[in-house]
Amino acid sequence: MAWLNSIKPIHWQEYLQKLRLTREKLQVGDAIEVSNGLWEWIPAEAADSCDWFPCEVIEVNESEDDSPPVSCRIRFQNGEEWEIQGIYRWNRPNWRFLT
Repeated sequence: MAWLNSIKPIHWQEYLQKLRLTREKLQVGDAIEVSNGLWEWIPAEAADSCDWFPCEVIEVNESEDDSPPVSCRIRFQNGEEWEIQGIYRWNRPNWRFLT
């Protein structure tokens, strides 16, 4: 039972995020958060110190043969828009569904 006391809120959030990913793909209108790991290098041992920014998915571009890479376009609250390549593959750790 000692392992139960070692579970932190971040572990629960990561678990829920993995469940969401297996059940659903991104859709236009989804509210997500992206981390600053998209635009700056964050050492693996400092991953817990990422900053997260809310945004909305405004476009999803799936490949025609249903294989990655998949990209999406997001809009931040300040109106700035970004395209994220490899949203389900190499950039997966840098976004999460907004809870």
